[in-house]
Amino acid sequence: MFTYVRSNNSTIFVEKNVFNTNKIYNQIAFDKQELHCADIFQQHMESKRLQTERYVIQNNDTPVGILEYGMHSPRTNMPWLTLLLIDKKYQGKGLAKNVYLQFETWMQVKGASNIQIAVHANNEKALLFWSNMGFRQYDERVYQAKRYYSLEKRL
Repeated sequence: MFTYVRSNNSTIFVEKNVFNTNKIYNQIAFDKQELHCADIFQQHMESKRLQTERYVIQNNDTPVGILEYGMHSPRTNMPWLTLLLIDKKYQGKGLAKNVYLQFETWMQVKGASNIQIAVHANNEKALLFWSNMGFRQYDERVYQAKRYYSLEKRL
C-alpha cells in the first residue's frame, strides 16, 4: 500500500535522490543529469506558485517516487498531473501504474471528468507509458525552448 507524504523542506533530500536515479529524465527536463537540493527547493517554490500539491510516494515506508498535481492548470483550468516520477530502482515493477490508478480514483472522487498532462516530446518512455494508460494527445507546444505534447484522459 502506498502512503503519500506532503513535500516540504524536510523531504528535499529524498526528492533529490529520486530525481538523481533518473538521469535521462533529468537531462530531458533540466538539461543536466544531476539535480541539487537548491533545484528541488525551486520546484517547491514553483509548486506553491502554481498551487499544486506535491508528495513523496512511499511503499512500506520506503520512498519510491514523487507525485505532483493541481486541480486547475494555468492553460486550461483543468485537473493536471504535473509529475509522476518513480525511483529508477523501483521501475518496471508496476508501481507507476498502480500510483497513477490510485491518483485517477482520487480525481474521480473530487469530481474530475478528465486529467491532463504535458510530456516532453522526446521522452519516448513516458509517451508510451501515458498512451498505455489511456491518454491521447490534444495539443503540441513549445515552452522554455522545449517541445511538449499535451495529453488528456477522460475519466
